[in-house]
Amino acid sequence: MPTVAEVIDYAKISQYLATIDIAKGNMSQNKDLPYILYMEGSILEDIYTLAPTDEGLTKAANYVYALCGKYGLLAQRITAANAGQVIYNPSTGQLLNGLLFPEYSFVVGATGALMNEGDTELTITDARMIAGTVDIISDGYTLAEGLNDRFSFTYTQSATVLHITFNQPVVNGQEITIKYIKGGQVQGSVTKSTQPTLYDTPAYGETYVVFPELENIPLEDIISVFMQFPRRPVGAPTSNMGEIQYTAATGRFDLPSGDIFTGDQVIMVSYMV
Repeated sequence: MPTVAEVIDYAKISQYLATIDIAKGNMSQNKDLPYILYMEGSILEDIYTLAPTDEGLTKAANYVYALCGKYGLLAQRITAANAGQVIYNPSTGQLLNGLLFPEYSFVVGATGALMNEGDTELTITDARMIAGTVDIISDGYTLAEGLNDRFSFTYTQSATVLHITFNQPVVNGQEITIKYIKGGQVQGSVTKSTQPTLYDTPAYGETYVVFPELENIPLEDIISVFMQFPRRPVGAPTSNMGEIQYTAATGRFDLPSGDIFTGDQVIMVSYMV
């Protein structure tokens, strides 16, 4: 099992990854996971700071690590000393050069497809690929890895080459999607960097909150807004409880008409610069 300090780092990264999944529409269940990870991870970090030898820390860390789920495994790969594909700040959980989510979708045999009928292998060349992050979907079903009793795949991967081998030949008309995660460009590129998540707990009765850090940050660079459940940032007044109005000039978020903060709600904002 990872150490308490490692779990604290994993929780921060898992919170970010879960937020990204929600923003991309890839998470249909447990959409309050970023909030849970923030609350439980913060409690664990506070206890670890104040009483690093507390006998209950290991159990608490195991609980937080279990909450991370699949994101915990990915966080381990991201923070691994030999990963080299992501520049990571362990004090904030910020992925300094960001993450990119390449996706290749094609129909076997179609013009421009990456595979033709009868093929069993495919090689993709890229940069800064993170090991162990490959997902493959065939005709709407996520493929298992390394099984012999059904259509599945195996792969080898370096930072620059992904080689996939299917256990059966592909056929014309088969829809295949290949996904993986890579580190964003290093300094000097136009790729934007994810920033440390912003938090605030507005007072009871307030209808808006201002983050000075977001002043003049455009709407398209707001990755997600989370307040007990995900809110979609929009650029105009709204009455939709699933939305929250954002004014880029001041970094201000206004609740939907008729809504107020209850005094115990944490609002979390992920963004890029």
